[in-house]
Amino acid sequence: MMHREGILVIGHGTRDSRGQGEFLRIVEMMAARAKQPVEAAFLELVEPSIEQGLERLIARGIRQVTAIPVLLFTAGHARRDVPDGLAHAAAQLQRAGLWNAADPLQIRQTDPLDCHPRIVALSDHRYENALAGRAPVPAEETCLVLISRGSSDPQTPANLRRLAEARRQPAPYGRFELGFVAAARPTLGDALAAAAASPARRIVVQPHLLFPGQVLDEVRTAVAQAAREYSDREWITADVLGADPELAVALLGMM
Repeated sequence: MMHREGILVIGHGTRDSRGQGEFLRIVEMMAARAKQPVEAAFLELVEPSIEQGLERLIARGIRQVTAIPVLLFTAGHARRDVPDGLAHAAAQLQRAGLWNAADPLQIRQTDPLDCHPRIVALSDHRYENALAGRAPVPAEETCLVLISRGSSDPQTPANLRRLAEARRQPAPYGRFELGFVAAARPTLGDALAAAAASPARRIVVQPHLLFPGQVLDEVRTAVAQAAREYSDREWITADVLGADPELAVALLGMM
């Protein structure tokens, strides 16, 4: 059966096998739920590339593509890199004769997840998982440290702050600190130091990342160092969002 509509799921791209594997599992979850063909692609570093993903959809008869970038926030990748990559790939495939003006290829890109309700809920769930089995601590004595990959986009801190505010209702905490591993401030080190200087006796560090990889490793290393330096506090590191069905449903809901 030939379809006219299909989905291209675009991941950031990483050489870390953990991140690659979890991204591909999310694509499998989406394909199992979608009513149209689904292909995976990476923006950079590894294959399949965007061009290869589009070529596979075209080979399946697709001429209307919904490109779903697996991105948490709107920044340079969503505004520039993904649309540029899609336009370049489409032009290359047209020159190769895989589509033409008589049977045009149409591409629509969805927005990043931002503070999608399912992402807020999944983030809260990871927080609860990190605290499972631990003695309760009053909210006013708990500090949440939300850590993001980071971007030079000026809206990056505001994006993460919106998530922290959205999280206050399902997971109450006395205060929060924000930090970024690269390209934005406060830095990861600044955020951990600010949390250590606060009155909180429990500090929950939550990497707001989609999948495991080098960035998560950097966060865990920094938290371990902070725990040695400020051993009078309880330091807990939550897990990333990961290959969860809720993430797959949220991404499909962006269409």
